Amino acid sequence: MNAELFKCLREAYGDEFEKFMLKRLVPVAGDMTKHNLGIEEDMTHVLMEEVDIIVSSAATTTFDERFLYNLN
Repeated sequence: MNAELFKCLREAYGDEFEKFMLKRLVPVAGDMTKHNLGIEEDMTHVLMEEVDIIVSSAATTTFDERFLYNLN
């Protein structure tokens, strides 16, 4: 929530920013290497119906990406 991305919301909500964000943010774990991010089908339907914005923080921490992906 400290990212520059949320600067305008921090300015708009001031001291209420964290409360505002915590009411709306729901972290969903996924796997970028799997179909539908590895998210169960029932959850994907909930996401499609309920979510307006997705903020991806996808990253790898193995540092061997060139070995993980098949580009064929």
